[in-house]
Amino acid sequence: MLVSKMPSGKPEIFQSFQGEGATIGEPCVFVRLAGCNLQCSFCDTAYTWLFDKDKSSDYFESMERKDYVINLDTASVVRFITEYAGAIKHVVFTGGEPLLQQKEIYEVMEALSAQSSEWVFEVETNGTMFIEKEYMFDRINCSPKLSSSGNCKKIRDIGRVIKQYLAIAKSYENVIFKFVVGADTAEADLKEIKVWQEEYDVPTKLIYLMPEGIEVEKIKKGMDMLLKICKKDGYKLSPRVHILTYGNLRAT
Repeated sequence: MLVSKMPSGKPEIFQSFQGEGATIGEPCVFVRLAGCNLQCSFCDTAYTWLFDKDKSSDYFESMERKDYVINLDTASVVRFITEYAGAIKHVVFTGGEPLLQQKEIYEVMEALSAQSSEWVFEVETNGTMFIEKEYMFDRINCSPKLSSSGNCKKIRDIGRVIKQYLAIAKSYENVIFKFVVGADTAEADLKEIKVWQEEYDVPTKLIYLMPEGIEVEKIKKGMDMLLKICKKDGYKLSPRVHILTYGNLRAT
């Protein structure tokens, strides 16, 4: 499994709390996987995929892959998770794009489930990849990307994938769709969200709006802006509590 590597050389597997979406505040163990099939300009974890020397993002320049990626076998990942989990039985697979490594994720989940039936598994995805085993995750946090991400529509808006997630949501109501909204792109972002919602017939209760940014003041201003929109249109507001709590620090 390709995992994001910390400056210390250890994998970016850590205990924290969920800071976004429907499960905000829940203690969990994050497993940050390396690699992504999209290249969002505002990505705050671009160190998981930005290894092309000719490219950069809003927050990062290109990096050396060997300095930011570590390859671990299933047993090692399970060992790190259980070491950090303690009494917690909630794992969040994040990235990058975790669903690029579904086979490896499933192996980790199987190994943990063999230890205890109490484990809850959550995934954070950009909504462009099918889930091969439809009900393998207890929760799906899907963050579809808009034009403001810098990705072309052809690669960021995959209708058949969104429809699969919606089918899962109807059965289990464990799926949300979380959109990043920029301060400078809010008007266009919101128009695009409404078109997307109508196209896929997505219930308003499943849609969250989250401010873009890695600075506390920018997040606060964004939340104030989006709260007014959520009150008006019925969407849910997602802050970035980990940023508000720790600032822009890794493994938090």
